[in-house]
Amino acid sequence: MGLMGWVGLVAGLIALAYISAIVAGGLLPSRSVAATMIRNELHRQQLTGISEPCIAELAKQMVNFIEFQVRFGLKKGPVNSLIEDEVKVVCLRVSCIVMGDDDYSAEMIRKGIAKGTPELVWQVLAKQQPEFFSLENLEKHKRSIP
Repeated sequence: MGLMGWVGLVAGLIALAYISAIVAGGLLPSRSVAATMIRNELHRQQLTGISEPCIAELAKQMVNFIEFQVRFGLKKGPVNSLIEDEVKVVCLRVSCIVMGDDDYSAEMIRKGIAKGTPELVWQVLAKQQPEFFSLENLEKHKRSIP
């Protein structure tokens, strides 16, 4: 077999391994899938003012958390199979922060910061869209955020 034959064989094996991993759910683009699902769920909840960079960062943080849980045996399965449930949790937290509900009010977020345990979803929102989600603006714009 000539050089081109070996190159073709290696390329075929690599493609087969990649396709097998995709079928197993391991190499699908988790973060882009998560971002799309978050965007769709936020729009379903009529929260259309959340920026694309904010959605991308929420997806990144969410997938990192799922990967951590899988790595340490807290959850089982490919990361992509766990995204849907986590999207619902993240979007619920966004909604609660927007509405200023219970544990997600500016006062409760401030208490979390004082204890050194600020809400992760709020941190992402405040970093990406401080004009709405900084503590000062949460208090000012209570219930009028996107």
